[in-house]
Amino acid sequence: MTQAPETTKPGGPPAHAAAGGPPPGAGGPGGMPDFNAIAERYLTAEQTDFDVIAGLEKEFAIGVKMVMRTLHEQVPYQHELNDAVIKLHLQAVQFAKERDLMDDWNAHDVKTMKPVNERMGQLIAVTGKKELAVLAVAGYSACHYHMVLETTRSEDGLRRTWISPFKTCLEAGSRIGQFDMTEQWLWEEYVIPRFEGYAKDLGVEFEYATWDDATREVWVQVKP
Repeated sequence: MTQAPETTKPGGPPAHAAAGGPPPGAGGPGGMPDFNAIAERYLTAEQTDFDVIAGLEKEFAIGVKMVMRTLHEQVPYQHELNDAVIKLHLQAVQFAKERDLMDDWNAHDVKTMKPVNERMGQLIAVTGKKELAVLAVAGYSACHYHMVLETTRSEDGLRRTWISPFKTCLEAGSRIGQFDMTEQWLWEEYVIPRFEGYAKDLGVEFEYATWDDATREVWVQVKP
């Protein structure tokens, strides 16, 4: 998930208080942010700008070293760049699944993300740019692209498509008894329920891919 812009004026109500409606303080002193400019910044954020590396050369070198070390790990299986993040998700979901707590776990995730999603919902309501909703859940944020290494967008920006990222870690862990889930189960019982909760706070409705074992391709689309 992405972090939506703060719209609270000093002394005003919390930014999420008017989610789905005008930003807090609209029409008050001091002027309002340019919400269309903020939205455009998010919508173009995936464009790679190598100028941002300036001053962060050490961090960049550490990142490259981490990539090389990860890809060098080929035993007991070829590791992928998202392994650590995927394993943590699988461990948490396995814990909830074994205790019949998936509904509670998903609800807790939605609750945790509510302040962020409601602020992004404000931005969507003000600008009318519903493509921000799919960008928020499956695009801009490292919460997504650290898990899903490649995501494509439709021409109109209303749909995001990717290959389910769980296969490698899930198969490796299942072989030794760590996990008893399938990718289809994760898509239907973990990903979609959370996205449905996010959608309510974003003020939109989503549609989803039907799971296909052959392609493992999934997508989320916001209804116009």
